[in-house]
Amino acid sequence: MLEHIPPPDDRTLRERIDTALKLSRELDEHLRQTLIPASRRVRRAAEHEEATGRGRTGTLKVDATEEEDTPHQRDRAVRHAVDALLEADRFAAAKRVRLDQYCRSIRQSLRDELAGGAK
Repeated sequence: MLEHIPPPDDRTLRERIDTALKLSRELDEHLRQTLIPASRRVRRAAEHEEATGRGRTGTLKVDATEEEDTPHQRDRAVRHAVDALLEADRFAAAKRVRLDQYCRSIRQSLRDELAGGAK
């Protein structure tokens, strides 16, 4: 998933900082443009299920205007929304793990530098 972003080993401190900044911006963009909207779509789809009476009692209360919106179509819409949310979450988690690797590596390099300078 993040093969294009190498692990921080054997990279200069400047390269690690630049990559960490890039990962942070990408994660922020992903959260704003993909993960949060996907979460809202799941909520709307689930609320639609409840509003039609589906899922609470097992019976279907269909308005005359929603006759073409079958239970199967609504279930598929919910599953599709959840699948998209899970995929967005997997991507965000992988990005966060790589960002964490870079931040730990940067922190360790700075500690090493400070400890070396104090000798």
